[in-house]
Amino acid sequence: MTKAFPSTSSWPSSAANHGRHEVFVSFRGEDTRRGFTSHLCDALSDKLGISLVYKDEFSLEKGASIAPELLKAIERSRIAVVVLSKNYASSTWCLDELVHILHCWRENELRVVPVFYDVEPSDVRKQKNGSSFGEAFATHDRVFDGDEKVRRWKDALTEVANLSGFTTSRYRNDSDMIKDIVRKIWRELSPTFPSISKPLVGIDKRVGAVINLLSLDSTAKRNDVRVIGICGMGGSGKTTVAMAVYDAVRSRFEFSTCIARVREASKSYGGLLQLQKQLFDEIAGNATITRVESWPEFGGIERLKRVLRGKKLLLVVDDVTHQKQLQYLAVERSLFGLGSRIVVTSRDQHLLNAHKVDSMYRTQLLDCDEARLLISREAFEQDEPIENYRVVCERIVSYAQGLPLALEVLGSSLRGRTVTECRSMIETLKTVPPGEVLEVLRVSYDALDKEEQDIFLDFVFCFCDWSWMDEICMHFIPILENLYTGALIGIGNLFDKALLKMVEGGRFDMHDLLEEMGKAIVRLECPNEPGERSRFEGYDDVSHVLEKGTGSKNVKAISLHLYPHNPKKIVSSKEAFSKMKNLKLLALIGAEISQGPNHLSDELRVLIWTSYPSESLPPTFNPHNLFVLRLNDSHYLKQLWRGRKIMPYLRCMILDRCKNLIATPDFSEMPNLEVLRLEGCESLFEVHPSFGHLKRLVSADLRGCKSLKLFPASLETNSLRFLGLQWCSKLKNFPEITTNMDFLAELQLEGVGIQKLDSTIKHLVGLEKLALDNCKDLRSLPSSLGCLTSLKVLSLEGCYELEGLPPSLSRCVGLRELWARGCEKLRSLPELPQQIKLVHVSCCRSLEGIPDMIDLRNGFEMQCFDCFKLDQPDSLAWKRLQRYLQGNPHAKEKFTILTPAGTNQKMKIPDWLVSYQNQGNRETTLSPADDDIVNCDPQSNWMGTVAVVCFHACYPNEQEPSYYHACSFHTDLGSVFLPQFRRVTPKASHIWLSYVPKDSLLSGTFSKTDGSVSVDSECSHVRIQWSRYINVYRHEIDEWKKQRQA
Repeated sequence: MTKAFPSTSSWPSSAANHGRHEVFVSFRGEDTRRGFTSHLCDALSDKLGISLVYKDEFSLEKGASIAPELLKAIERSRIAVVVLSKNYASSTWCLDELVHILHCWRENELRVVPVFYDVEPSDVRKQKNGSSFGEAFATHDRVFDGDEKVRRWKDALTEVANLSGFTTSRYRNDSDMIKDIVRKIWRELSPTFPSISKPLVGIDKRVGAVINLLSLDSTAKRNDVRVIGICGMGGSGKTTVAMAVYDAVRSRFEFSTCIARVREASKSYGGLLQLQKQLFDEIAGNATITRVESWPEFGGIERLKRVLRGKKLLLVVDDVTHQKQLQYLAVERSLFGLGSRIVVTSRDQHLLNAHKVDSMYRTQLLDCDEARLLISREAFEQDEPIENYRVVCERIVSYAQGLPLALEVLGSSLRGRTVTECRSMIETLKTVPPGEVLEVLRVSYDALDKEEQDIFLDFVFCFCDWSWMDEICMHFIPILENLYTGALIGIGNLFDKALLKMVEGGRFDMHDLLEEMGKAIVRLECPNEPGERSRFEGYDDVSHVLEKGTGSKNVKAISLHLYPHNPKKIVSSKEAFSKMKNLKLLALIGAEISQGPNHLSDELRVLIWTSYPSESLPPTFNPHNLFVLRLNDSHYLKQLWRGRKIMPYLRCMILDRCKNLIATPDFSEMPNLEVLRLEGCESLFEVHPSFGHLKRLVSADLRGCKSLKLFPASLETNSLRFLGLQWCSKLKNFPEITTNMDFLAELQLEGVGIQKLDSTIKHLVGLEKLALDNCKDLRSLPSSLGCLTSLKVLSLEGCYELEGLPPSLSRCVGLRELWARGCEKLRSLPELPQQIKLVHVSCCRSLEGIPDMIDLRNGFEMQCFDCFKLDQPDSLAWKRLQRYLQGNPHAKEKFTILTPAGTNQKMKIPDWLVSYQNQGNRETTLSPADDDIVNCDPQSNWMGTVAVVCFHACYPNEQEPSYYHACSFHTDLGSVFLPQFRRVTPKASHIWLSYVPKDSLLSGTFSKTDGSVSVDSECSHVRIQWSRYINVYRHEIDEWKKQRQA
């Protein structure tokens, strides 16, 4: 059966328990049976308990071939010790054993340990005349004249002599050599992670990532002592990844060992001492030191340090939960030999960082494809789900969210079940998650202190569900800091233990199964009565408590989030909240609650209640502790409270679409208010004057307050970044700005009833966008507008009464875009800043002139659609294009102009462009005059290509003056989107020029297909008169310059 990433692993005992021998010993009996070999076998078998087999256990007649049972014993062994003594080669049995041992070494991963006893490897390798091996083969050659097996014996001896082994000449005595041999065999057979016998889903890329962190092949880091941490939530595969990495690289180290399940061992008395001794034994290769009871409690670390010192070691320490555990195991970088690698797995990232790991690998959950594969293998023992079970499998994939443990448990639970049974099982998961999974996940929760557990549960019930709300996302840390003294440290620990994560947009999230675990923990507080728990959520529990009035002082948080399109009713008691004196977090979203409360807890930090069912909050409620107040879509609400409230912590007030709200509260005692939203409060008549003095206000959105008349006369809040007053049509005056406002970047005044802006607008020194669209009574702009050097976008579309712009606009050096479409009384434009890149003045039918653009080096776009009072507009377009091309031989940006072409449909193309016209109707091929774009040599002096389209807008029905048109047409070099317009000049011709430099064409920004111009299929009001492509070459530009100078 294929496994993914189990959270814990079983650790196998000796291989003999599985019907295998551990060590096979091949030796020449008359040489070493009574001496060296007997001592070696005694050390391995009697003292270490290693299962041995050798030929003395089999009955072999002299001259007989090697017994089949002996061959099978070799094949079932994990290690073969070959004792090569002086007379080894004289025994044909020994030589046959050696041939088969090496065959198994090549084919079956049998490990071979050569021992050169009173001989040198060169004697064995060369078999020279005069040596015992040479004499033995002289005899074999005579006896087996020409037999092929003699050659195989020689080759086997040569091959085994080339393997790394043990030689007696390098030791003072046999005892020392036997100790080293025992150590090596003990290391090879010592308990490690279970070997991976079957493929693991998604393991390769994860193992590869960790091996890269080990830097085994890095020239600069190869000899470093590196410590690598593997962290992640429970059940995510930390142990399995470490296991696979260990198996993959252990052969590259002199010593390698693993200490498993450290957390579990640490729970028992003497558990860490037992781990100390285990590590000592596996490195020292000596299991005869003492039993655990007599292992020294204090001197064990020093003894362990002595045996570790200077050794090149691969050490894996699994499931560490405390620094003390690493200290007991002497995991100190300075102890190990050069090139050592230590891998530590833990759920706690902070612990690993505190240990100063060199690199960290966070386990990656399985993606959807990997999850489907794992479920299919677990449930059906194939790579694809059975057809009828596909929907079931997809639901499990969605539920498990890539957690390997959950996928493995749920996948295996599908075996032998019908589709109906599987669906029923999945439904129960919503309220009863798999106990096996929750048990593993809860380990991390239990490791938290009481305050951290409360923070975790607040996230489970509130903050993760509310994270889509910006006001919560921005302020939840101050809220938690107010609730808990160690909030920041607690949040950090949740991250370190993988109980919390950061997602896109800076929002916080947690795995759904962790959420389910938290909810299961709270349910255990009082299984039958949610009102007695510390927290509850969901429609069933919330409706039960509010309708029955069973809430108690235990309740700290309530969360209900229903979708607006499917609201549910709750018949609530007015006293439902009276006993919940410790309620701190309340969110009721999307429910239709029958009546408002008589009491609310003064401990509330967050009050979110959409469609609040009363005209005001309870008069006994003191909002002193509130951070967030959100009562949007509360149609009964007329005022929040009477008088002034002291609210030192309030950061956010949201009252959007409270249609009967008449006035805002007094803001004088809300010094920390940052966000105010009153969008769509249609009855709002007055904003309290104290609004203008909110020193920390960042954003204020009052769009759609169409009854608003009274607004503060002055603003002196330097922190404001956004102010929106769109469609406050009864607001006739914009406030005086009394101080420089460095941060207000966007001022939205579309549709406001103002006639002019106060000259104090000059204090908006940080303003980047000023939107005055559809201010139908706006007649002029102050000259102080020129002081806004940060202004980038000025939008004046639909300001019908606006006749001109101040000359000081040229001083707005940051201005890049001017939008003035539909300003029908606008007669002229002042000189504009040199760096401006976009001017849209379409449908300005009184416009008579456009100033010369001084700097056209950075690309430019201008639209003058239906501006037929312009003087020679077509000439203006051609001249600007010519000037742009002459001044920018290396232009990198696009240049586009759309202007009227006059009423003469036979408009003349300028002499500096070779004329080629292709007459057509709605869709016409763009035909290059000489060379096709795709045939242009990039290395030539080709600069780019110009698309030219002449078209006219047809007014279909003269009797429909209020009919608005919105049309577009498309070319391979760009698209034209015409503005909404009315009363267009009948059959008015326009010309559109678009130059695209070759770099953009070659980079694929624009792709040439069939060279056609297409008109939007839904638009019947634009007709193409003619069109073409023109390639532009540098030598032509040079010629134009010469003609102009002449």
